[in-house]
Amino acid sequence: SLRSKNTIFLKFFTGLRKIKVEKVKHLTELRNLRDSSIAYYAKMCNNYLDWCESLDVTPETISADQVRDYILHLKNDLGYSPRTINTNRSFIIFFHCYVLLQTFDKRILPKQKEDVTVHTRLTIDEIKKMIDSAPNLKVRTMITLLYVCGLRCSELVNLRYTDISRSAKQIHIRNI
Repeated sequence: SLRSKNTIFLKFFTGLRKIKVEKVKHLTELRNLRDSSIAYYAKMCNNYLDWCESLDVTPETISADQVRDYILHLKNDLGYSPRTINTNRSFIIFFHCYVLLQTFDKRILPKQKEDVTVHTRLTIDEIKKMIDSAPNLKVRTMITLLYVCGLRCSELVNLRYTDISRSAKQIHIRNI
């Protein structure tokens, strides 16, 4: 019966899903991605496999039109930004090339045009006001280091007293 075929398909697909998600995690770990990136890849994998399952196809047999429909689904139904859609596009290419070991023509999924963000720069007076408004020396020093050295917040948080060489006038920044 049709119901028993669907049940068999779902059980088979569920088993394959676990294997594929684990393979994605393993391959992204081999690429030395951060834990948060690995988790995001696993999430994208589950979402993509949900889409395949909703179409009653396996990722190995999904057509180019169905993959494009998935991208349109992300854009139109879920309201994803162009940057997030491009990340999902990259994931789909990665998934088909490295997990499924299929050749995948990137041209079937054109990149979304991303809006260019123009960052405003603070004036010298604004920077001085920000530093002067800090409640204590520690916070003033942190703001100054962020600005003058161009540190990222994570770099500042991981900065240790021993990282500062006063004689050489250098700061050792760890890539954490």
